[in-house]
Amino acid sequence: MNRIHQKELNAYCAGHLANQGDDPGIAAYPEGFFTEALALGAACSQTPQGFITPQYRYTHPSELYDLPQITEAAPVRDVFEAIQKKDPGKTALLKVNGPYSVLASLVEPKLFYRWLGKEQAAVRQGLETISAGIKAYIQEAFALGVKILSLADPYANVGLLGESHYRVFAAAPLIRLVQGVLQESPQTGAGRIIHLCPHNSLPLEQFGFLKSETVLRVYPTSYTLLLINGTAKGIPLAGHRCIYSKAATELIALVFV
Repeated sequence: MNRIHQKELNAYCAGHLANQGDDPGIAAYPEGFFTEALALGAACSQTPQGFITPQYRYTHPSELYDLPQITEAAPVRDVFEAIQKKDPGKTALLKVNGPYSVLASLVEPKLFYRWLGKEQAAVRQGLETISAGIKAYIQEAFALGVKILSLADPYANVGLLGESHYRVFAAAPLIRLVQGVLQESPQTGAGRIIHLCPHNSLPLEQFGFLKSETVLRVYPTSYTLLLINGTAKGIPLAGHRCIYSKAATELIALVFV
């Protein structure tokens, strides 16, 4: 894996990489980090450190106009099958990568950054197709009983992208995805909740895309338990805290502005 990408992942999604254990009452899917990339045709390899990483799949911007939908691909169908077989006593949690990170994991970094400058139409189309596939993936998972959606976009690093590229290619697709899920999944906020990784939710608030409010304060407990409490209170979107936290004291609701 490219050194920049490895650094990003270690800093911004350590929980996913380490596959940290979830609460006993949570059934988290999928086990790996690259389901969406695999569903788009990537192959995977293992680094000497034991990390599973996707091999770069696309080498020409024209390929981004003909990306497949992921919901019929075997890696995603395997996730659906696992959800259907879960222990009925556990709360199902789905971990999903944001559109920018999915696409960035499939193109060699220097090439991808060049496309962000010179092949913007192709990149936009690729992100649109990926977003549609991710939304369908999430909606089917909700229909199968998922109650918590953990959405992270670890490659969407403002420091590496710069503010202008971040706004257009990372923030905008992620916002459209979340808003689309909220609009088309009416039960979200009434038994379901979306958690947005703090490395994404904090910059979105910084740039004025959303605002936050603390809605629950408790003695230290696991963050996933707080999210379950949030579903009971009809909170549709939360963030600003790591989902792997074992000593969370507050649940912060997010609202787009």
